[in-house]
Amino acid sequence: MQHHFVGDVGDFGKYGLLRALTGEWPASGPRLTLGVVWYLPSGAVGYAADGQKLSYLSQPDRFKSCDPALYDALGQLLDGGDRSLGAVEASGILGDSAVFFDGPVPQDPWSRERWLQEAVRAVRGRDIVFLDPDKGLAPPSAGTSSTEHAYLHEVEAFARSGHTVVVYHHLGRTATHPIQMRGWAERLTYELRLDAEPYVLWYRRGTARTYFVIPATAHAEAIGERLHRFGHSRWFERRHFTEAEVVRAR
Repeated sequence: MQHHFVGDVGDFGKYGLLRALTGEWPASGPRLTLGVVWYLPSGAVGYAADGQKLSYLSQPDRFKSCDPALYDALGQLLDGGDRSLGAVEASGILGDSAVFFDGPVPQDPWSRERWLQEAVRAVRGRDIVFLDPDKGLAPPSAGTSSTEHAYLHEVEAFARSGHTVVVYHHLGRTATHPIQMRGWAERLTYELRLDAEPYVLWYRRGTARTYFVIPATAHAEAIGERLHRFGHSRWFERRHFTEAEVVRAR
């Protein structure tokens, strides 16, 4: 995640999903607490123009009904001119009890391991942890020191700490998107030794991206129910997320 993406159409989908999972919107109990690990690269990567997918804010008929409070809050955030992760944190759009870790991701292995330990401590006690690497899960081509990716052993560290884990992943051009999602679902299941495959959600606005949801045993029922409801919400009716994404990969 980088500051210049704050408030774009990708953020709208991202925060909408997290609000649905925590019970923030639509409001439902039990509320699940949230921890966010931003995976902020040590330096700016890419171009500021990449974060200019903002036309959704002038299309309320198409977007606002998915989560009216979120839609208005992101519009107000951008109008205020403070386009930063700190502004997102202060806005309360992810819940008043959410905690955040924004330590820049280091490159060298020793510092990276210390960074991971700090991140795990920062979100300790949260029910759901969201990992937001700039480009998603690390493929073999990323090597071992990419600041733009999350590595599977890092995902495992949060899952083994008893959290429901949600991971952002940017879909590339190596294969069709369904094949990519299928491959990552299988790899997560095998390498993390999961009892069941993660839920896979495909967000279709802006650049193609997917979210993998790995429920903790303690939250499995609530997460399943909320994803089922999410799959029958305006998010899917408007095809921001599409029809088959809220089921487990098969």
